[in-house]
Amino acid sequence: MTKGPLVTAAAILATILIILSFAVVLVPEHIAVIGAVAGVVALIAVIVMVIMFFRMKGQS
Repeated sequence: MTKGPLVTAAAILATILIILSFAVVLVPEHIAVIGAVAGVVALIAVIVMVIMFFRMKGQS
């Protein structure tokens, strides 16, 4: 199965969110910065998944 750039982007964003969740535990004094970055990454991930949804909906 060939994976497109949107699938790769979603996987990378998910990996970044997992790493940020570990960073919250390891460096709790920077939770505000880590939380802001995680929020932006999560927003981008949702946008990518919505684009994927509409592209798949258009193909069927």
